[in-house]
Amino acid sequence: MPALAREGLDARGLSRLAVRLRRAEATIEFAVHAARAALAPGPWRAHAPIDFEGARFAELPAEVGLRLLGWAIAHAGNEGPVELGKLEVLYDALRHTRRQLRRTLAGAVVTVAANRLRIEPAPARRGSAMRRIGKSRFTK
Repeated sequence: MPALAREGLDARGLSRLAVRLRRAEATIEFAVHAARAALAPGPWRAHAPIDFEGARFAELPAEVGLRLLGWAIAHAGNEGPVELGKLEVLYDALRHTRRQLRRTLAGAVVTVAANRLRIEPAPARRGSAMRRIGKSRFTK
């Protein structure tokens, strides 16, 4: 802590930093809401795809695009929270692809084709369904 205090990060400085971070976080959240309204207006229905125009999505600031993609995956997916590290890898792939792309994350399928970005629920995994069928047929 003494080394941080010499750099201005004492208790008061950390408190100011926390206030600034909360202010920045609120601004980013506002921008994500605005981007959602502009790119995919209306309610997102359960089990329905979410589509974004690829060029417009690509124009978003990185943090706004990352969070909007995370929201869409969390809405469409069914495997729990989206892991930030995996989301960042997927977002990076989306930003740098010049061709079609199809990936799954957190129970959602993300597809880039014909200047569209589509996020939709992933189909049930065949192995999971087979295990459920097998257990129900052979368990007493």
